[in-house]
Amino acid sequence: MGTYIILAADQARARLFKAEQRTGPLVEFSGLANPEARLREQDLVSDACGGNPHDLGSHDTAHRHVVQVFAKQVSQALEQAVQSHKPDRVYVLASPSFLGLLRPHWNTALKSKIAQEFAKDVSQLSPEAIRGQLPELL
Repeated sequence: MGTYIILAADQARARLFKAEQRTGPLVEFSGLANPEARLREQDLVSDACGGNPHDLGSHDTAHRHVVQVFAKQVSQALEQAVQSHKPDRVYVLASPSFLGLLRPHWNTALKSKIAQEFAKDVSQLSPEAIRGQLPELL
């Protein structure tokens, strides 16, 4: 009997689940929040130093930076979970754009544990509904 870790994430929330059996229910054991991801760009940019939100470079916005930092934090949390729980497999369900931001932060050891990725935004769903998005047999 193995253990399985499931990550359900989007740019504002990440939840880590564990399943003890291939057909077992998901049990949430960790969560991360990024409330700044829900803010508007103008709310993220401070003009306290005389800055102008319209002066931002076209290549990187404050909002994008906040989301990229969160992607790194989520990847680190997933890596730590893999190290401590030693799962047989890892499944990742993330909104398509966030999944693209997560991948560059995965090291070789983590990549080798990821059995499948799903470009689905399910982070707000119940554990049962998230389990329904996964293969019947993990």
